[in-house]
Amino acid sequence: MQAKLAPPWSASGRPVSDKPAFPCVTKTTSLPFVFPPSHLTHRQFLALTEDLRVPWNIKKSGTAFEPVFVSLGFVWDIPSKTVSLPKEKREKYLARVESLLGADMVSLKDLQKVHGTLSYSTFVYRDGSSRLPAISNAFRFYANDNALRHILRTTRRALLWWKHRLTSPDFSRQLVATAPMQDLGLFVDASTSWGLGVIIGEKWFALRLIKGWDCAGTRDICWLEAVALEVLLMWLIERGHHDCCLLVHSDNTGAIGALSKGRSSNAELNRVARRFCNLSLSHNISISFSYIASASNPADPISRGILPHSFPLYLSFDLPFDITQSLSCVDYVELSQS
Repeated sequence: MQAKLAPPWSASGRPVSDKPAFPCVTKTTSLPFVFPPSHLTHRQFLALTEDLRVPWNIKKSGTAFEPVFVSLGFVWDIPSKTVSLPKEKREKYLARVESLLGADMVSLKDLQKVHGTLSYSTFVYRDGSSRLPAISNAFRFYANDNALRHILRTTRRALLWWKHRLTSPDFSRQLVATAPMQDLGLFVDASTSWGLGVIIGEKWFALRLIKGWDCAGTRDICWLEAVALEVLLMWLIERGHHDCCLLVHSDNTGAIGALSKGRSSNAELNRVARRFCNLSLSHNISISFSYIASASNPADPISRGILPHSFPLYLSFDLPFDITQSLSCVDYVELSQS
């Protein structure tokens, strides 16, 4: 709040420019606000805001509008449209990670502290969300806050990834406006009895389960539903979609939740969430998930092996190894002759 209400004056008490002190009506705001003139002095502006009892903090909000400023613990660069961690904070977080990596044994309290630090950092390092479960999953092995344990291998790998990211002094998140949402008729579904189905408008695609698809019980229906969403995203990218926001329908809230957050405590599902996040970020595709009941989901029959009479989409890209371990392309010629 204080950063947004930074005083529009210079240190001398004079206006910083001839421009209005507050933004006027734009394409994104049509509220009938009356804005004060830009020639207000320091004293005059404070007089206007006295009734609001705005707690001006000059140290934090400064004495003028600046194109680069710190707010909510992040550095916001308006001209370059980026947000990043302040140098001091990034180095402090890096030191915490390195401290854990260099310790022979660590306490639950220290591990939780680093987890909180890194969770906060995912606002900038958005692909870091899937690296958090490997840390939080280790919490359950501690008897109490001060108990000491060796770091798990999976936890160490996650911390090493974060160390590499925090070491880079130039990393920032690009601030990109979300495009208007498009409804292209995108539906997915999966079943443990047959496979998964994907619908893109009038087109469709299916993958069939192979024997032992659940990999000794480590994969379940939620994993399948998440894979269906991942396959849909790969198809959208293959068909040239980028820099867009798309509405996608699914009937599995677990898969929707994991892919929305970019992480899951389940290792198999977490890998899908990681790939999904990387794909969406690299192509600037924002997915708006919408729950649909199975009975109303047009992809439901396909996931149970009831295929349309029209020809499906032809797979023209490679699927991740994780997926080919459990699913295979359907021989539609064989099915049509049976």
